Amino acid sequence: MQVYDELSDDIIKQKQWSEAELRKRGYEYYLRKKELTMVRELPASEAPKRIRTSDGQELIAQAGYLICYRPGDHVRPRLDDYEHWPVEPSVFSKTYRQWDRPDWEPNAAVRHLMRLGCQPYYKCAGVWAKRLTQDALLQSMEHRRPVLVEAGEYVAVGVDGEPYSMGEKTFHSRYERPTKPAISLSEKLKKLLGRV
Repeated sequence: MQVYDELSDDIIKQKQWSEAELRKRGYEYYLRKKELTMVRELPASEAPKRIRTSDGQELIAQAGYLICYRPGDHVRPRLDDYEHWPVEPSVFSKTYRQWDRPDWEPNAAVRHLMRLGCQPYYKCAGVWAKRLTQDALLQSMEHRRPVLVEAGEYVAVGVDGEPYSMGEKTFHSRYERPTKPAISLSEKLKKLLGRV
């Protein structure tokens, strides 16, 4: 698992760490709540695209990035009026799946986003995350340079060790603690082999 090294030059960035190291630094594993996300690929004609997230961050998406939209219940006048965020293509392929509820009926906002070229997906991957107790600098794939993440915000680490931040309200609307404690791969193997 790749995870950032929060001590390297005092900037939170990507690095390969083990689950034990994450836990030692106070990170916990959270599951992603299943939520409809409308997605389209960013064409070269619109890149690079500056995106201001609902938490106020400014991110830069390059051509080929996947732009994810939260449709909500109401049709918005323009595509960019929907809450949206960028996802790097290889990360997207590992963490998102096509929407799979057969009895699903799209609402007016979803139909509008479909007309604008979006398709329905959901994020299936969880994250390691922690709430910061002090301000920190973070360098994500979508930031051109490190940005300040304030105490009280969450830092999440994705499947490729890509760090990103979000406010408490956004974090808890998207992620939840597992109902059963997460067990490590070595613990699973010991249990499978009858050594526990």
